[in-house]
Amino acid sequence: MNINVGKTEPKMDEKMTFSFGSVFEDLGFPPDDATDMLARETLLIELEKELRKRGKNQQELANNARPHET
Repeated sequence: MNINVGKTEPKMDEKMTFSFGSVFEDLGFPPDDATDMLARETLLIELEKELRKRGKNQQELANNARPHET
């Protein structure tokens, strides 16, 4: 039985691509913008983790955060 069906092994002669260490910079965003985007991404990931721990989702959080109209 072959457990690697559909998977390909990387070849040693394949071209490597340089990375700035930030996916946003790699996509061409200026370093300052990339830093801001990474901070937002990190915050959103942590928020999502906390919401999942509490059994909530972003929509429920948004609904509870909106001021009630009178």
